[in-house]
Amino acid sequence: MLRKQATPKRNERCWCGSGKKFKYCCLIPPMTQPQRVMQYIDSGEEAVRYVISNSRGTGFFSTKEGKIIVFKNRAEAFAIATLPEFENQEPGEINVAGVGATKWQHLQEKLPFIEVDGVEDAMAFVKERIEYMQQQLQEQEAAPPIPEEPEQA
Repeated sequence: MLRKQATPKRNERCWCGSGKKFKYCCLIPPMTQPQRVMQYIDSGEEAVRYVISNSRGTGFFSTKEGKIIVFKNRAEAFAIATLPEFENQEPGEINVAGVGATKWQHLQEKLPFIEVDGVEDAMAFVKERIEYMQQQLQEQEAAPPIPEEPEQA
């Protein structure tokens, strides 16, 4: 006799074995890249600037010099975040986040940033950053492996 498996409740662990809550895993239908990007928008103050960040808002897309790329409007940030170069990112890794007035002031005082003027300006930084990252990967792959130290008795 077959027994029907009950659907987990929203806050229970998902039945697929991922370890995530059901509401963050199999309950969510597959999303297109633009939908994934807009899933996280800072919900505090009204946004005065926009950045491309990870889902926790702890990592920001930056130039190769490490300056955070800041957009004046959401549409520009969205255009960059949905580029084909970012399609292979995991859901939640590329997001458009609104920066409220308080966070914007903090960012200006504490972090290096560059405010871009339009999508074309941002594209130049994005292409430069992607080329830089590819170069870094090639250098890591070309480097000779570090020899293992013999075990001491």
